[in-house]
Amino acid sequence: MRNKLTLGGLLFTVFLVSVIAHIPAQVIFLFDQKLPKALVVSDVSGSIWNGKSTNIRWQQGNRTVDLGAVNWKIDWPALFLGKLALDTRFGQNSSMDLSGKGKLTLSVGQIEIDSLTIRFPIDKVVQQLTLPVPYSASGYGMVTAQNFIWQKEQGLCTSGSGVIQLNNAELNVLSQEYDLGLVKVNLSCEGSDIAFRGNQSSVMLQSGAQGHIAQRQFGAEGSITPKQNVPSALIDIMQNWPKDGNGYRFNINRSW
Repeated sequence: MRNKLTLGGLLFTVFLVSVIAHIPAQVIFLFDQKLPKALVVSDVSGSIWNGKSTNIRWQQGNRTVDLGAVNWKIDWPALFLGKLALDTRFGQNSSMDLSGKGKLTLSVGQIEIDSLTIRFPIDKVVQQLTLPVPYSASGYGMVTAQNFIWQKEQGLCTSGSGVIQLNNAELNVLSQEYDLGLVKVNLSCEGSDIAFRGNQSSVMLQSGAQGHIAQRQFGAEGSITPKQNVPSALIDIMQNWPKDGNGYRFNINRSW
């Protein structure tokens, strides 16, 4: 009798583990009222531990960020600590040609971005921006982030660091092309305020800027110094800005 009970218990345990291991990924999204309203998820497959959605996008107002297909793997031991830790990759078939990977940890009230890398085409990103002059852009960029903590209630990060880098970027302003060379921006977050400081240098232009993003506000100040072969149209625009040595200063403040 004891052997039968032991065997029965073992079989039940194996059955239970098998059921848990094969819970379909769709179960997560049965509770979509807990997800941000801007997050649109469809075509989910796999298990909750190793799943995939072929179409995830973030849609807010007239702005849409298409992440394409997203794959994830959940680190189940973290569940014993009350956290959901996962590795994710995204970007396949994204209409914005975004791609990336990251390690995230979700807990009550916050999201921890342990590491994140995003590669993107510059032209798709600048389409989301509204600037005071006609413009377009091309090239590719990359964002890396480490140890970011995002508080859900406040909607802003409280700590972390990162880098935005643009390589071989070109900007078209008033039908004139500008080679921006290397653009690098360092980010840091503390107390719900994202601060940034960056610089850019090419044979045509040299610039630097610093600023912050906080509480639905954006502010930046910096300078641009023309070097050689700068189209007169850009010079005419910058001459409306305050002088700064051989360059011109700018100041931008926006809210939304």
